Amino acid sequence: FDVFVKRADRLIPRPLPEAELVSEKNADYLRARQARLQRERTAERERKAALAADTRTFPKTVNAYGFMPQRGDWDVEHENDAESLVKELVFNADDDGELDRRLKFAMLAIYNDTLNVRDRRKHFAIERGLTDVRKLQTSEKQYRRESERALAERLRPFARFHAVTAHEKLLQGLVVEERTRLRIRQLQRYRENGVTTVAGGQLFERELVRREEARARRAEHAASLQQYAAVNAKRRHDAAIGDVGGGGGGAGAWRSGPAPLDLTGAAQLELLSEAERDMCSVVRLMPEAYLGLKATLIKECEEMGGGLLLRDARRVLKIDVNKTRRVFDFLMENEWLHEPEDVAEHTRLSKEREEQALQEAS
Repeated sequence: FDVFVKRADRLIPRPLPEAELVSEKNADYLRARQARLQRERTAERERKAALAADTRTFPKTVNAYGFMPQRGDWDVEHENDAESLVKELVFNADDDGELDRRLKFAMLAIYNDTLNVRDRRKHFAIERGLTDVRKLQTSEKQYRRESERALAERLRPFARFHAVTAHEKLLQGLVVEERTRLRIRQLQRYRENGVTTVAGGQLFERELVRREEARARRAEHAASLQQYAAVNAKRRHDAAIGDVGGGGGGAGAWRSGPAPLDLTGAAQLELLSEAERDMCSVVRLMPEAYLGLKATLIKECEEMGGGLLLRDARRVLKIDVNKTRRVFDFLMENEWLHEPEDVAEHTRLSKEREEQALQEAS
């Protein structure tokens, strides 16, 4: 008992406070403690609300980056196999020598450094919002040009040396500088081309785009014509070799089955339907020529009383008979032309028109 009293006497501070002061201090302490607990509860509710919002953003347990928001952890950590180096590490005082202990301590130090780096990376990713996929996509949309997105990508490694606001301010400043440089170059180009107003600059840009598109179409058309000429030259060469060799069938086969015509970039191609484009490619007619033949035959059909025969088409068109037949059959199939109801009357009208054409020619 004497020992207990002595120890209690040493632990009790001197002098003892008065009872009134103790009650007042306790009241202040309780009020401060209650306020602190209230703040902690509020912070905890906010944290849980943030986690719930994060869970709504990523409905799965693991998001696109392997981040688990409820745990604040990643599915695959930085240097994920670091634990495999120390999982079987054992200290044995009887068997370990000085060198063994130093080596094991070095392995533990390396593992501790890895944990520190992993912790820093984790806090950095969470603090910068790198786990929110939608937020990252939204932040990337503010950069309109490819050069601005490339600039943000190059500056990303330096974000660990800056605060969030400082890094954003630096990036925004560089983006503004890039946009200003591009605008200055654009205004200088306007001045070099004699443009002095904003409306003139807009018209200049539209005309420039239209001219580039026309140049691209011409280049594509020229390339297709060059390719077609090369194919035809090869066919003629193969046919000539077949004739010299005595076969003679090579040239005949080439003439009987020519390759379809490439109509890419041809004038008035957009006025034709898909079936008309296929027919012109097979018959080897340019769209502009086909539209002229079609209008001529339809006009002749109307003048002949609503009907037309193949001999009338050959008389009017005066082109290759095979092409005339293909075009005539195609127009008949698609009901642009019709056969005459009275063939005898149609034959009489056709002869009268032939005689009239011969008199006008003489």
